[in-house]
Amino acid sequence: MDNALIETTGTFIGWQDAPLENIIHAPEDGMVYVTQKIPGFIPVALYKSLVKMALTIIPETELIHLQRTLEWISEDSHGDSKFKFDALCLYQGKVESSLREPGISALIVKRKEQIDKENPYLMFRLTYGSFMFQVPIPLSDQDLTLGFSQIPYIPTLFDLKYGFNRMQLGKMNLRISETVRMEMTVSFKDLDGTGTLEYIDDNE
Repeated sequence: MDNALIETTGTFIGWQDAPLENIIHAPEDGMVYVTQKIPGFIPVALYKSLVKMALTIIPETELIHLQRTLEWISEDSHGDSKFKFDALCLYQGKVESSLREPGISALIVKRKEQIDKENPYLMFRLTYGSFMFQVPIPLSDQDLTLGFSQIPYIPTLFDLKYGFNRMQLGKMNLRISETVRMEMTVSFKDLDGTGTLEYIDDNE
């Protein structure tokens, strides 16, 4: 299977360069599914990039609790880290493009004193367009564990506006320090019933 080139401006999605073998058309549902290869990535490096974003907005008074976190993201090698995690949990969410929210938001949530310390001391959530990413900030001296396999979900403005059953949620463990390659299937729906998604046979 070749890679499917999918380009988007946020309001327009172009998939005309996708090889036919990557496309599945379901006219009865008004849907087209395009499978795209995702460039190789290192999961723990992705996690570190989100933590670095979080550190830019964390109050300076909290950085005293994150000295090991700063040491971890500054390591020269992902594979030779002195910190051994059982899990680095990422929540990822997405919504239909027709319901996407404009703008980008970044949020830090701090554990209340009366809350069970089994929960992360600090969590970070990033939302933009149709997507949401949430991670705990690891290695705080206020936590009882190095990493978390389960974390509380932080509701988004989308949840409050449309309800809690509209976002598709997934969970990933990003502790892997080796390159991972995968595929992603993007779906396109004929929302207004005009038949915009119409199969065209090139042989005719």
